[in-house]
Amino acid sequence: MKKKLFSLLTALVLCLLCAVPAFAEMPLVMDTYELFKPEATAELEQKAQDASAGHGVNVYLLTVSDIGGQNVREFAKDWYRNYDLGY
Repeated sequence: MKKKLFSLLTALVLCLLCAVPAFAEMPLVMDTYELFKPEATAELEQKAQDASAGHGVNVYLLTVSDIGGQNVREFAKDWYRNYDLGY
């Protein structure tokens, strides 16, 4: 009986661990430059979610200290692709 219970609990934990990446979604506001206070970041996140809802797109806000001499459009495109962002 203990073996069956342990096997069942182990299977349940494995299922939950496999499901975690599905729930771990990239935030819409990524303040890597730490420009905003946490409260402002949370407010911006909510506004980005509201703007994204129902439109089939995600609205992202990113702050960085440097774009490495890249064109802003190319930097944004690279970031979008590297982090597999999108709806």
